Amino acid sequence: MCCEICGKEAKKMIQLLGSFVCDDCFKEIASVSVDSEDYDYYKEVVKALLRNYKYERLIVNPVE
Repeated sequence: MCCEICGKEAKKMIQLLGSFVCDDCFKEIASVSVDSEDYDYYKEVVKALLRNYKYERLIVNPVE
């Protein structure tokens, strides 16, 4: 299974907002500092994951 952020295959995956993320990317997201150059990148990554998660939830039919 491939990480939906870095695209690398990993044995240990974490489901984050309906997407599979490798342990390394998850740790980076969880520990990135606001002062880091990568902060804005990971902020946009989380926004995209949240957007996809919300879209998937909207297409669920509650009647079924």
